This record gives sequence, structure tokens and C-alpha cells, in this order.
Amino acid sequence: MATRNIAIETNDLSKIYRRHLGRKPKPTLEGLDLQIFENEIYGFLGKNGAGKTTTIKILCGLMKANGGTARIFGERVPSREARKLVGYLPENPYFYEYLTPKETLEFYGKLRGLDAKARAHEWDRLSEDLDLRAIADQRVRGFSKGMRQRLGFAVALVGNPPVVILDEPMSG
Repeated sequence: MATRNIAIETNDLSKIYRRHLGRKPKPTLEGLDLQIFENEIYGFLGKNGAGKTTTIKILCGLMKANGGTARIFGERVPSREARKLVGYLPENPYFYEYLTPKETLEFYGKLRGLDAKARAHEWDRLSEDLDLRAIADQRVRGFSKGMRQRLGFAVALVGNPPVVILDEPMSG
């Protein structure tokens, strides 16, 4: 039997938001233990305020936990090494309005450290897979929410990261 690598692991992960407007500190995440293996699809389900987006932001290195640990393929979160392993689509992706999808993927390819040949390959691959060619030279400014989501999904896949995290993927 083949061994399965742990892609995401948390141990006793906690996040408490500090006092706000005279309210007591509020624990949003308490003692989350989680193991997600390579090639698995995992979804968070829960009511508003349950800690789903907080967990995602911690795993992406966008927010620090107050306690516990998180790892992506063994790399401690937050760290540059862990961040390189993750593609992330936020619920409401934001893009530079004056750029086109092709320019946007070029920009994110540079941020990922891809050379010109690899960035061209990524455009070819992602524009084909996500049907972006017809809108390649249109400015993002006029895009619908659904078109922005599709572009955001392409951005999350730039560089073919081994972990892709989608926050509210059905939105738009």
C-alpha cells in the first residue's frame, strides 16, 4: 500500500480576536486538529462565525494563530516555504482594474518566480483550461463577479501549487 503524504496538518490551532468596542475577547477557533492528505478534497462546513475563513487565512499565512501549529507538506505556517506551496482564491478576489487577464497572470507568474517561458506556458495552460482566451485583452474593470472568480481561480493555479485553497468557491 502506498504511503499518503499529509498536505495540511493543524494541531491545537486557536485564534482569539482581541477585545473590540468593549466586548470580551472572542475565540473563533479553539483547538483545531486536522489532517488532510495529498490528493484529497476537503471542505469546511459551518455557520457564520465558526472559523472557516479564519482557518483558511491562517493556513495561507495571511493571519497568525494565537496558539497551536499549522503545516503545509511539513513546512510550518507562516513561512515563505509554506506559502510557495499554496494557491489561494479568496471569496472576493481583487485585481488591478486596468490589467487584462493575460497581464494579471503574467504579474502573478512573476510573483511566483516563474521565468518568461514558464509564464507563457502558464498562460497557455490556464487560458485553455479556464476558457480565458476570449477575454485575454479585456480590462478587468468591466468583469462580472463570475468572470473575476474565474480569473481568481486561474491566479490560484499559477505555478501549479500542490495545495489549492478556495474560500467560498461557489460564490459568483
